[in-house]
Amino acid sequence: MVRTAFNRARKAALVTGQNPATDIELRKVPRRAPAFLELHEVPLVLAELSDSDRRLIATALYAGLRKGEMFGLRKRDVDIERRLLMVRRSYDRESTKGARDEAVPIATALVPYLQEALEAAPGALLFPRPDGEIRTEDDKLGKRLRSALNRAGIVDGYLHLCRRCKRKGTPHEEKHTTAGGAGARSAECFCGKALPRRFRLHDTRHTTATLLLAAGVDLYAVARILRHSDPKITFETYAHLVPGYLHAQIDRLSMMATAGETPQPQPPEQPARAATADFAAPVLRDDAIGAKGRSMLQKGARTPRAWIGAPGRSRTCGPRLRRPDDACPGSSKASQPLATTRDAAGLDSRQSQVFASFTEDSADRLRTLLSVRDVAAYFAVSTKTIYALCAQGKLRHIRVLNAIRIAPSDVDAFVFTRRG
Repeated sequence: MVRTAFNRARKAALVTGQNPATDIELRKVPRRAPAFLELHEVPLVLAELSDSDRRLIATALYAGLRKGEMFGLRKRDVDIERRLLMVRRSYDRESTKGARDEAVPIATALVPYLQEALEAAPGALLFPRPDGEIRTEDDKLGKRLRSALNRAGIVDGYLHLCRRCKRKGTPHEEKHTTAGGAGARSAECFCGKALPRRFRLHDTRHTTATLLLAAGVDLYAVARILRHSDPKITFETYAHLVPGYLHAQIDRLSMMATAGETPQPQPPEQPARAATADFAAPVLRDDAIGAKGRSMLQKGARTPRAWIGAPGRSRTCGPRLRRPDDACPGSSKASQPLATTRDAAGLDSRQSQVFASFTEDSADRLRTLLSVRDVAAYFAVSTKTIYALCAQGKLRHIRVLNAIRIAPSDVDAFVFTRRG
């Protein structure tokens, strides 16, 4: 408030210099959920109000108007035939909070209340005071609304005071949700006092938004009815009241828990796992195998991904792999695995790569191959070491597209050669 006043005074050339309130940290005000009435509580409240207040509260509930906007309404602002209510003023000011004239649709349930107000008002004002003058901010409509809530039984509970204990000088009180709940003590010595609900006149505007959202109205329509300058205000204030909001997302936890309790079918074990579980086991000592290598032997080799490429050129062609285009003839089928090995003399595998037919036997063979990471984990070394062994021709390998795959038998042969 002080910052705004100083800025406006500086714009009006009344003061000069820097705003002294600029560097002050603002106190964070906790944002509480808006209070509102349930649908069945609306007729109960209206029945406890006087005729003049009933028309005002009905307009606040069914049109979502602010206090000053209701008090500033004129008779000519009401169009019953077109069911439109023009909001142009706030109290006696010729502008609203949004500084623009807006039309609010009139609900069917609000029509009889507006017709009564048009007939009962003697002058140009729609909701004047008993003397015909315009209502001001000092009008205690909110207090009269809370009294009507108490008479309708819409309270937060009841405070029961024991008259007998009070006479003895030891006051005793109990809080209950109903008027007759006096606990274990005798109800005859208790007198109940209603605990009023914390409800402001502006909460009737929250009630309008809540009931509209409960009826399935979208947030953008609610923002237009409430005349918010930015739909983001409507979303941040009332999004949690939308039916089903975030429920589908939070229910995924239940789905995950249910899936965890239900046993999942296990895929059939591949014969290749039994074959690779003990490869090179007779020639390797346990102390030469790392922890990752032992776990790999127990679980079996990782299944390589099958590649299904686009028709045409092979992925191993191109300047990045230093291979001429004529070495990779085009194919009308999908890319196929390459049957390529490195001989003991260390010839470059890229020079001996040829296309192989992709049969069912080839797919079974691919499942038995190990990746560089698998072999590195088995020997408890880095993948860089395995790549170096392949580049030096010491470890036989196969290239599948642009990836190196090693057969368990080649690992067995490498270990046997090194130990020999």
